[in-house]
Amino acid sequence: MGAHKAIHVKYDFAKETDSYAYAKILQKVLEGRNYDLILTGRQAQDTDAGLTPPMLAEFLGLPQVTNIIRFSDVSDQKITLYRQGDHATEVLEMNLPGVVTVNDSLNEPRLASMRGIMMAKKKPLEEVDLDELGFSAEMMGAQASMTEVLQHDKPESRNEGKIFKGDEADTVKQVMELLVSEAKLLA
Repeated sequence: MGAHKAIHVKYDFAKETDSYAYAKILQKVLEGRNYDLILTGRQAQDTDAGLTPPMLAEFLGLPQVTNIIRFSDVSDQKITLYRQGDHATEVLEMNLPGVVTVNDSLNEPRLASMRGIMMAKKKPLEEVDLDELGFSAEMMGAQASMTEVLQHDKPESRNEGKIFKGDEADTVKQVMELLVSEAKLLA
């Protein structure tokens, strides 16, 4: 998908490792390497925490912007980033190098062509073991985790919504009455 090189970090405790340890691993992998922009996903599917990239930025002493939906005006020193705010799209300018987490709406991934797949097999793949990075077994996995899951609770199911049909004037009256009497949102 356009990568020029890959780094595969190999270790045994991936399932038990928390965001802090992942960020420390990435920090060690990136030390001494040249980069302008570190692009990451917004959050992992396993922990759903979204903590690793901001911690990585802190450990590397870099600026960060999370949850971007678009970027533009990329230069050697700066980048303009657009992120979805609570009420509107926020436009930010960040000095480079930096860390950016991307929203899944940033782009639509294309399927790799057969030619691209064959070319990818020829790209350099660097394999790094945690021992080479200076990590011991005690620094990884559940015993080193700074977080502990105490309980998983299923969220309460939501009540079914109501559909109002008919004349707009009548349906607005019905909605307003329900907001006052049932939902107690308006007094």
